[in-house]
Formats: sequence, C-alpha cells, structure tokens
Amino acid sequence: MTSTTRTGYCSLPAPAGVADGKARVCIASPDISGPIKNGGIGSAYKALAMALARGGHEVTILYPHGTHSDDGPISRWIEFYAAHGIKFIPLSLPACTTLEGSKAMSLSYIVFEYFRTCASRYDVVHFPEWLALGYYSILGKKQALILRNSTIVLGLHSPHLWNMRYNNEPVFDADILTLDFMERQCAALADVVVSPSAYMVHWCQSQGWTFPRDTYVQPYVVPAGTGLVKPGHAVQTAITEIVFFGRLDIRKGLHLFCDAIDQSPLRNRPDVTVVFLGRSADINGLNSAEVVRRRSKKWQCPVKLITDLGRDEAVEYLRGSGRLAVIASLADNSPNTVYECLSNGIAFIALRTGGIPEVIAAEDWPRVLCDADVAALAVHLEQALDNPPAPAHPAMDFAANEETWNRWHAHFAQADAMCEKTTAGGTFIAKACATEQKAACTSSQINAGDAAERSHWPSAGSLARPGEMGDGTLPMDASAQAPLLSVCLVQHGAQNQTLSAIGSLHAQDYASMQFILLLKSTGGADNGNLVPEEEKRLLADGWKILYFTESAGKSPYDFAAHYAQGAMLLLMDDSVCLAPHALRTLVNAMQAGTADILTSAVGLFKEAPTPDDNAVPQRIRLFSGSPAAGLYRNVFGGHAVLMTAAAYKALGGFRPPTQDSQKISDHAAWWAFYARAALSPLRMQCIPIPVLRACEAEHTDTGTSEIEYLLADIYRQQLDPKLSLLPLFARGMKRKADMVLPLWTGQGPVRIGLRREISQTMKDIRRKTRRIRYIIKGKPLPGTPSK
Repeated sequence: MTSTTRTGYCSLPAPAGVADGKARVCIASPDISGPIKNGGIGSAYKALAMALARGGHEVTILYPHGTHSDDGPISRWIEFYAAHGIKFIPLSLPACTTLEGSKAMSLSYIVFEYFRTCASRYDVVHFPEWLALGYYSILGKKQALILRNSTIVLGLHSPHLWNMRYNNEPVFDADILTLDFMERQCAALADVVVSPSAYMVHWCQSQGWTFPRDTYVQPYVVPAGTGLVKPGHAVQTAITEIVFFGRLDIRKGLHLFCDAIDQSPLRNRPDVTVVFLGRSADINGLNSAEVVRRRSKKWQCPVKLITDLGRDEAVEYLRGSGRLAVIASLADNSPNTVYECLSNGIAFIALRTGGIPEVIAAEDWPRVLCDADVAALAVHLEQALDNPPAPAHPAMDFAANEETWNRWHAHFAQADAMCEKTTAGGTFIAKACATEQKAACTSSQINAGDAAERSHWPSAGSLARPGEMGDGTLPMDASAQAPLLSVCLVQHGAQNQTLSAIGSLHAQDYASMQFILLLKSTGGADNGNLVPEEEKRLLADGWKILYFTESAGKSPYDFAAHYAQGAMLLLMDDSVCLAPHALRTLVNAMQAGTADILTSAVGLFKEAPTPDDNAVPQRIRLFSGSPAAGLYRNVFGGHAVLMTAAAYKALGGFRPPTQDSQKISDHAAWWAFYARAALSPLRMQCIPIPVLRACEAEHTDTGTSEIEYLLADIYRQQLDPKLSLLPLFARGMKRKADMVLPLWTGQGPVRIGLRREISQTMKDIRRKTRRIRYIIKGKPLPGTPSK
C-alpha cells in the first residue's frame, strides 16, 4: 500500500498483489561501489542492486568510466557482481570518436549511445541526478528516441550546486552552470523521482527545481547481513576514541568538529584519542589531511588520521570497543554513515541537520542529535564521555523497506499485462492501468499550486512508438498525415557547398516538405550564386528560389519565413548538411510534444560532409541548452534548427528589428537567436543524435568580441535595470580567465601570441634585474666598451 511518511511525502507504493513480478532493471551511475571507493551514491546503488537481485529481478549496472577502477582491475568487479547475479557493464566510446563537451556531457552521451544501440530492454532505468548522467537518455525518451517502454527513475542524492554551497566552493567554471542546468532538467523530465529524504526535495524546490507528479520519499536499502542491534542495547565500555566519521571536507563538518574539540576539555585528555576516519578532500587548495594536522597541533590528546579504508573496513573499525562515531555534517541528504551506524549497532552522535533526523527513531533524538553549533557539539562530546550513549534505532524497518523497493519494481514487470496499449496515428500510448493505485497525497508538497490527487503508477511507455530502428530513428506511420515542413535553406558558401546541403535534403525520407532557397545575389536581379542549370533543376523539383543581399540588421531567414506555409520550419544554412533520416527523427521528436524548438548534436568532419549513409564523424559536438552557460559560449545548437511556426512568430523572427543592427558573423547570429529562445518561455531541446553534419574548419564555436554587447543586451533584458551591467561584466571576467587560466594550469586554448608576449616580458625583467645588479656592484654592464 502507498503510505504517507511522517515527513508528509508519499512513500513508494508496493501492493502485495504484484510481489511475484520480475522486472528488468538497469542502474546507470558514475559512482558505484567497487571500482569507485567510499562514494555515498555508489554505496546506495550497490545496496539497491543487491536487494533487487535477491528479490529475483534481472539487474544490470552500467558504469560509464570504462576500465577505470580505484581498486584492482575492472574485471574483478565484473566477476564480483556476477557472483551476486548482477550484470556489470563498463561503457566507453570507440577510440576513433572524440566528444566535444564537458565531462558530464560526455559521460551522459556514452550512456545514451548504449541505450540507442543495445538490444537489451529494461522495465526500469535508474539514474542519480549527480553529474546528470541520465540527461541525454531522459531527453531521448521524451523525444521518443530510446527507452520508450521503460520507466526512468531519478534518485535525488547530491546536487552539484548544493554540494558546492555547503563546501563554500566558488563557481568559476561555466561547466558548473551547464551541470546545474542538466541536473535540474533530469529531475523535471524524469518519469519518477525518489529521494531518501524530504529535506532534499524541499531544498531543491527552494532553488527553483521542479519535479514530476510521481515524486516519493523512500529510505535507502540497507545491505543484507548487517548486525541490527536489539532495543535496549548499550555501550558496555568507556569511550576511548572520538571518531569523526565522514569525508574530510567542509560540508561534512570538519571545521565545526575541530572547533568543538578546541572548545572542549577533550583536547587535553591523553586517555582519549581523536580519530579522523574518512576520505581526504581538497579544502581551499589544501589536502584535508594537512588541514587536520594544522588544526590539531595544539591538542594534547592523541590524534589519528585514517583515510584509506573502504566502507566495510571503516564499519568494522567503528565496531571496535570504546569508539564513538561523530557525524558532524552541516548539510546532508540521508547519509550512509548514519545508516551504517544504525544497522551495525555503532554508538554515534550527529547534528540535527538535513535529512539525518528522518532516519533515526524520534525517541532517540534527544540523546544522539545536537544543534549545528560549536558549543552545543562540544557539550555533547563531554556528556558522551561521562555517559556513553547507547546505539540509536532506525525510524524504519530495514527488511520492510527492502520489500517495498522489490514490490514497487515488480509492478513494472507486469506493465504489459495490466495496461491496455493502443496504436493510433503512429503513437503508442499506454492507457491508465486498471489496477492503478491512488492516494490522497497532495502534490502541493511536490510542486506548489497543484493539489490534484496523484496517480502513483507512472504511465510506462507513455511516449512509446512501435518499430524502433537500430539507428535510433523512427518510422513514419503511412496512415498518419505528416505535417507540412517548410525548409528554409540560406546560401553562405560556394556552389558545391550549397549543392551538398541540397543533396542531403533530397536524400531525406520525409515526404511532406516545402523548399525555399535563398541565394546570395551577385549583381543582377536574377543573378544568384548558383549556375542556371542547377536553378532550373530545382525549380522543376518545386523549389522556390529567392535572392538576397547581405546587409546589417536583416536576416534572410526572416525573408524566407514570409513564404513558408508549413506548421513547422527548418532553418539551415549551407555550412551544414543533414544525415539520413534526420528530418524524420526531428519531426517525430517534435510530435512527442516536449519541445517547441529542436536542435541537434553536430557530427564534425575534416572534409566537407556528404549525405552518405555510412559517414562517421571524427568529432561529435554536444550541446546542453543551459541558458546561464549560453552567455559564454554557444551551448544550444549548430546552424540548423527545427521549430514550430508559432514559436518562430513568438520570438519575433530570427533577428527582430529591435536587435543590434551591426553586421555579425553567421555563428554569432545563430548564437544570439538561440540565446533569445533559451531565455523565452518556449521549450528548446537538443537531440543527442548528431543528425547535423559540418566541416570542422567551417563550423567553429568561438566566442568572439563581435557578439559581446549583443549577448549582454539579450541577457540584460531579463534583469532589473540596476543589474544591467552584470552580463557584460561576467563576459569580461570570463575572457580574462580564458587568457590567464590556461597559462596557470597548462591546459586549454591560449590567445595567439600571448605566450610569446609573456615570455618577452619575463626576458625584459631578467635583463633589467641584471643591469641593477651590475650597477650596485659598480661593474660595467655587459657590452659596454671599457674606458
């Protein structure tokens, strides 16, 4: 049964009637216990995988880091998980393919490619929001490209900005802006979101996150075989070790703990050892182990630092006699450290922060929880030494919790039997299940203002379509009326380039198209930059040919759109061409109903690309769509876009009259257009499949100074006038960082000639220093003729 937890949020629905279903479950995570040591997310997903495998479900783990492993060869972990009935699949891209994008985007694309090309089918797919690993896969489902009969579950664990906020880390990299946007989109577009604490849902909402109607709070699964203590169990021996338990960083309370020791008589007690048990981290450029050494210099008590233990080894250490764990997190979701203490009979005290109280029995709060205050923690430590606390008890039954997770997954194994599925207009729709469970859990707790009763069974395959092809494209239903698509192609390059773009359009298998070609005028009224024979052939094929003269403040796309008759527009210039099935893929994705504007990843070639079916790009340029990161670089798309005619009208065209009238490059014009779209209420998405092709040399992605004020003006319109200079200042600071940081780190692009200038400056400094040295010593300068 579905229940409402004491936090006011609904737990996972788990009716007993579906307990026998065996679901095909995939867990895709950048952090998984084994190849990654001591990760909280990895521990949570390992425990879930083990529990589901014990429940008879078919479980697969996708690991996106290839053969990387912190502990032994990756083959060791393939064998380890296989011994528990779990398939472990390391993923990596072929060596011949290079991805252009942040690390998070690349990892997300690797997983998307797996789902696009693999033969396996899954009922449920799990992703963490951390690092946005599921971003492209979740987009792919919404665009009806992949996983059309799967339910995607997003686990809410540790948003990047939340982690940085409570570690007091500055945001100095535009990739952080991209990552924050991708994590938010994962939560907004997933079928189901599950958080182990209500605290994290509340925090994300306070930062503007949105969640689907099917959002639940359910504790982590606790690994089987742990020694849960019985009520009344007490510590029998005096405490001889106070153990800081957790990663050694600011968010986990390292400084607060050290401050509490400074204020406590404990610092002068030689009979009590202070132990730091956890993985090291970087704190303001210092290794946290060095921070501990500096902070503990004046303490008279013994100090021990243990940073190399795995999870099981750390738990075994804490189970030793006379040890008290201290969980001093300033902010935490539902920390595994607390679960490990609860399930292993380990005495501990913790701060009353985040989701920590939610997993501890309320009657134990007064003796094991204290306020996040230095003085309060110092007093609590002193009291614990005089009166050792008994281990606390969990707020939930661990066995019942595991059963809930198993039963909830079992439902999806029976989705085909429970749901009536119909095919209409080429769209595969899952109707409401006859056994659908409803509960009076108001979704105002999830998204403010929506108090409707919620369905607790997501519609599996609600965007599904039949006949998925191996390349991830979708067959058009012959019985369905394909919407008219107006193609507006603008010439910018030479004739052969234009003909290549035209050839890629003719190779498409989308039937309902209107073609409009704008040619650069070379003088006469009918003298375009295309030989007359080609123009006649195109006219015979039904193309409408127009001529334009490039001028400041006017866009040929706006001229072409005036003649467009379709409900959808494809705008493209001849620097790109389309891969086979590109238009069918784009239109199907648009009809899925999740976007008004669609761009695409771009396949880059060293030579001019062709419409060839078998062409494999050397590089793939990925896009995120982050409006914030879009101030610094084009993160939106290439020189082609599909959009509804209504969206084009709502934006005021490709370049409205109010926009800066200076003549700008093609790249800058596309960038400005996308920026306006991203900042508008319209929904803009990028298809992860590189259906767009371009020559690497001609399709640059540089943020030149010509767009500086244009972009600043676009972003300024979103701000209070008192903040109008912030976008311009932000771009200026980013330009300065791009020049300085590569020299400091030895990485990234450097402005041409900058190294030479710095080298020359250093030579001048050394020469002048030598002159001063000679003058001081009273010696003649080198090269000075002697008298």
